[in-house]
Amino acid sequence: MFEDMDRTDQQLVFVGLKALLETGRNRGMVFYNADPGHPVYHDGAQGRDASSTKETDRVFQMLSELSAVFKKDGDTEWVWWYDFSEWTDFCKFVLQEYYRRHDEEQS
Repeated sequence: MFEDMDRTDQQLVFVGLKALLETGRNRGMVFYNADPGHPVYHDGAQGRDASSTKETDRVFQMLSELSAVFKKDGDTEWVWWYDFSEWTDFCKFVLQEYYRRHDEEQS
């Protein structure tokens, strides 16, 4: 999907997608059922099977593919790096950001 892009463009896409997860914006486009706190992410973070979701989650698919490219090339030392290769790690990141935003809103 990203093989025709140069490294800078790949990194821009990666950072942009990661920022969508961090901000929680565009929920309908980014999160399952438009809910970053959805049980599918809790199940995934615990390593429980969510194969149907991870196979259809475009943001996960894209970040996972880019993570694999960066890891293969040893390009993981930049400040915005996060390894989204596995569904479990993707779900943990989604929930981490969901609860961080929730805590900030409560403060």
